[in-house]
Amino acid sequence: MKTSHISILTAIIALICSACSADEPRPADNTAAPTLTIKTRAPQAGASEKELINTWWIALVDASGTVKHIFDRPADKADATDYEEFKMTIPRGTYTVYAFANIARGTHGLDFTIGATAPDLSKSTWSEVGAIGDAIPMTGVLRNVAFKGVASDNITIEVVRLWGKLSFEFTTDASRPVTVKKITMTPALTKAVSLMPDYTTLGKAPNLPEGTVCTALEHASALSIAKGDAAATESFYVLESTAKSHATGRYPLAFDLEYADGTTRTVSALAYQLGHINRNDHVIIPVLLTDWLIDLDVQFYPPIGGYPAVMLESKGEEYFASFGSSGRFVIRPTVTTASGSIVADKDIDIAISTSDPSGILRTAPYRDEKTLEIIGEIDTDHLGTAVVDLEISIKADALQHRILRKFYIIRKNS
Repeated sequence: MKTSHISILTAIIALICSACSADEPRPADNTAAPTLTIKTRAPQAGASEKELINTWWIALVDASGTVKHIFDRPADKADATDYEEFKMTIPRGTYTVYAFANIARGTHGLDFTIGATAPDLSKSTWSEVGAIGDAIPMTGVLRNVAFKGVASDNITIEVVRLWGKLSFEFTTDASRPVTVKKITMTPALTKAVSLMPDYTTLGKAPNLPEGTVCTALEHASALSIAKGDAAATESFYVLESTAKSHATGRYPLAFDLEYADGTTRTVSALAYQLGHINRNDHVIIPVLLTDWLIDLDVQFYPPIGGYPAVMLESKGEEYFASFGSSGRFVIRPTVTTASGSIVADKDIDIAISTSDPSGILRTAPYRDEKTLEIIGEIDTDHLGTAVVDLEISIKADALQHRILRKFYIIRKNS
């Protein structure tokens, strides 16, 4: 009996609660009065006012595609913000809610007029990219939102910045002050992106408009930095892109540098951790500008009776090793920064290609995966020169720097 009493009491409570839910107060005039919260996606630390919501407006479109309501940010709201709440009164019904921040109505194909058919934005694109200091345009959409005139009608709509932001943080330990003249990033230039966000791809490779080809992005700079200076940052906005068209699936970078004496050079690197840039992303890339020092120690192991010495000299980025007999040789590379820090072997990779028209090599140079040494062997029957191209990749923070060196193997009579 006790159990039965509990069951009956539980059923009575359930019926009472059900009745409460069904009788949730509604306005008598068939309207709904929801609170709408408009907010930015993933507020960015240190965002400027222009990277927040400065102006906004929303449009409600019914199932027939007709614009039923348009609401603008109240005139007494002027501060830049990450989010804002707004109370609206509308007829009950199901709507698609479009939200726009820092974009004027009537521009960029946003021709929303009450009573008219809403523009089809499914294939609309955006091509403009502003400079630092410009207000970032943001868009958002919620589909099939049912307003029933109850408290649960309240909604939050997220507006997503149409631009991504790249920040290069430069430091240097080189002896000479240096000016960054240009940053090139391939394939990071997109001519247009979809106007409305695809929330399902944010944080993943973006869904670019059909036929999009990402090409080289070039950004002019005048950033100067010297040894001992704090990190200097060069930032700019970009449209979302993907590096999948590059063989590595990552973004190659090039920095055109100029020194105080007028000499110039281009430094190459690979953003080996970066395969795509999404709208709303803030990507920070540390860059160490250093005079990488490549030391190639050559050891020679000729057969009994062979001439044991190897003559080694270097001229800039080229190395010359002269051998007087056949035999096995081992090259041990060491990489240091301008300040003398030795780069760990695990952060060095070397790609080797060899040209040997004279046939002086019995074994072309290769890198031993265990010892990380470069090993080869001189043949006995030929004299001449072989050219070994070394592409040395050095990982430093988020970049993989690319250094090219030529190593000449010369076989001559002892």
